[in-house]
Amino acid sequence: MGIRSVVSGARYIWHWSDGKRFKGRGLIQLTGRSNYVQYGKYKGRCFLTDETAAQLITDAHLTCDSSGHYWISKQRFKKIKDEKGKEKLIPNRLQSINYWEDKGVDIKDAIQVTKCINSAELHFKEIRWPCFEHALYVLDAEINPPKNLKFILDRQQ
Repeated sequence: MGIRSVVSGARYIWHWSDGKRFKGRGLIQLTGRSNYVQYGKYKGRCFLTDETAAQLITDAHLTCDSSGHYWISKQRFKKIKDEKGKEKLIPNRLQSINYWEDKGVDIKDAIQVTKCINSAELHFKEIRWPCFEHALYVLDAEINPPKNLKFILDRQQ
């Protein structure tokens, strides 16, 4: 079973038909036509049709592989102003997300990793950081439970 995004993907439209086709898929939620193109180049395949794009959630290997490819190939971007004063993003020239991930596990380091994936830091403090703390505790990397720990219950019980 694959992992689906709960958002429509409408913000990432290049062509009128992109819409939901290139919404978040995989473990890291690969989003946008350009990321699908880059992963397709890496695999020597095309993931631009509805059927092939859907494979990133229906094929377990592709679900994990696309996430791993994104992780090692994604560069951090910084904002600059062009000659007309318009802001644009350019690569920061540092190596993949691993460069930032290897810095540590406190909240400041986690924000830097998040900026590689989600430069707006959407829902970081409300959702992502508490989930990270929970995972650290559950996976036995932390001895003391985080202050905001809430156990996730199986709704089928």
